[in-house]
Amino acid sequence: MQLLLALATVLSTDAAIGLHASRELGSFAVALGVGLLLAAWQPERASGLLPVVAALAACLTATALVDVLSARITAVGESVHAVELLGLGFVWIVTRSTHDSAATATTAARGT
Repeated sequence: MQLLLALATVLSTDAAIGLHASRELGSFAVALGVGLLLAAWQPERASGLLPVVAALAACLTATALVDVLSARITAVGESVHAVELLGLGFVWIVTRSTHDSAATATTAARGT
């Protein structure tokens, strides 16, 4: 989902933020989408992505709140950032389950 939204941004001709800036932001979103796909494919790598996705989600949430509270955009307009929050939840769940599985395997190997 993140990757599809990102590609739409990269290919956008929206002049409101400028074509160059739009494509740069879209490129970052594509990179995030690739990272999320990699975390889904190889869950043991998800923990490396967690701080990046958490920082992105925190920043987007903060800027969305500022924009909505200052009436620059509606809450519905900012709802597109729910994808990043879902990505954060996904990475957190995968990281926890991978960590829990590794801890269980270590405990079993020790025989305790």
